[in-house]
Amino acid sequence: MKKLLAITILALAPFIVGWTISWDRVNTYTEGSTISDDNVIYDLWQNGVQIGNGLTDNSLLLNVQRGTTYTYIARTRTVRQGTVSDNSAPFVWTWAAGKAGAPGQLRVAPNP
Repeated sequence: MKKLLAITILALAPFIVGWTISWDRVNTYTEGSTISDDNVIYDLWQNGVQIGNGLTDNSLLLNVQRGTTYTYIARTRTVRQGTVSDNSAPFVWTWAAGKAGAPGQLRVAPNP
């Protein structure tokens, strides 16, 4: 069974599309001074549902569907001070529904 699962995953791998959202790292306070006395973490929402909480990296793998529009909002928190930034401006993104590619290399051949 494990072998069949592995073969199935390998066969489907070229058709699996992963999307990642990322953002610029925050390294300054709002007044412009460098954040050197604290650590920054990030929170992320997709369509109003929190999908990332306390992320230390500035990216996250998404679970999305074709033809659906998503709105993302992020914010920053400092660990030691516990301060929370304002929310980012909403970012709206749609994974296009897509359509099959046109057939290529048409040819005409005699019937056998």
